[in-house]
Amino acid sequence: MKRYRRKQKMTRHHLIPRVRGGDYSPQNILYLPREKHDAWHSLFGIFTLDEAIAYLREIKRRQAELAV
Repeated sequence: MKRYRRKQKMTRHHLIPRVRGGDYSPQNILYLPREKHDAWHSLFGIFTLDEAIAYLREIKRRQAELAV
């Protein structure tokens, strides 16, 4: 498995960030290509998936309000 991750330049992403209490359990780890992992943190910082979705929904809601 390690050889695959290195070959594909995969990196470990914590679904609940370690700085917010996340651990190294398999349920909290998602392997992503390095570029996608970097993009996630550029866009969402240390948001969880649920927080990122809520953030995007709020942006969509605000855009809809401006269109009216």
